[in-house]
Amino acid sequence: MTLAIALILTTLIQMVLGELVPKNYAIARPYRSAIRVGLPMATFNALVRPIINLFNRSANWTVRLLGIEPRDELAGLRSMQELQMIVQASSAEGELGLDESSLLTRAIGFVQRDAGDAMVPRVSVVGIEASSTVDDVRVLSIETGHSRFPIYEESLDQMVGIVHVKDIFGVPRELRPTTPVTEIASPLHEVPDSIPLDSLLIELQNEGRTAAIVRDEYGGTAGIVTVEDIVEEILGEIEDEHDEPESTGVTDKPGVISGALHRREVAEETGFSWPEGDYDTLSGFLTTALERFPEVGDVVTEGDFRLEVLAVDDHRAERVSIREAEGEEES
Repeated sequence: MTLAIALILTTLIQMVLGELVPKNYAIARPYRSAIRVGLPMATFNALVRPIINLFNRSANWTVRLLGIEPRDELAGLRSMQELQMIVQASSAEGELGLDESSLLTRAIGFVQRDAGDAMVPRVSVVGIEASSTVDDVRVLSIETGHSRFPIYEESLDQMVGIVHVKDIFGVPRELRPTTPVTEIASPLHEVPDSIPLDSLLIELQNEGRTAAIVRDEYGGTAGIVTVEDIVEEILGEIEDEHDEPESTGVTDKPGVISGALHRREVAEETGFSWPEGDYDTLSGFLTTALERFPEVGDVVTEGDFRLEVLAVDDHRAERVSIREAEGEEES
């Protein structure tokens, strides 16, 4: 009888104090709990990892004897889509703020994006000819506000290097007008447009690079991607001293955005999501919908949204107004 009472009391104490109380405390104060137990747990895991690995291998071996292939316990965790739905639901219920929700959504989707999603497209790349001088780099940087430029011979498909404006300071001032830019060029780092962004970021870090030339499936130049571009895929737009303030979207209602934005970015900024198709950017969608290159004043109505082209640049819609259609007829 005494043994039974002792067993019951021990079980109750173990369940209440050893499991329920710590679990409920951690749920109520997750950040404080994580900070307090992080280091002790990491130390404990490091000490017992050999024993845990031995137990896991023994269990897997036993399961295989029964004709069953063991699965990784992490395989049953939630998918990317489920995580996104959880974040959206938490945001709708007010548990997450707008900034936190946006950051988590970007972070979850980061591993699903590739270099083609983050790069500056070829049509927007500012390069410098290989016949130029070091002083030309200084002038071009002042004119454009950019700090790095790919160096090409006849076209952007024939790049021979890349130069950063800081490299010109290694050349004496009096020699800059006569020193070829190729003498201070850095070697190119080239990647396919299909490389995942997480892999690209690791590759650039390992190579000590801050930018890479993106090639398409035919070997041509698709664009250029920098570490800043990759980081912005998680944190959102990072403005520097050369960026002009502009409206890329508002939170209360659709606004004026760039035609170079991708489908995901447009949806995040305005709530408008165009149908899947053979295009990557908002400008590409408008070109397909209009069946010609966009012109200023063109209007397209898609679903509940009205899109109006406000500015064009070299056959591309540069700035587009997106707002609710308010019962207007489709064009």
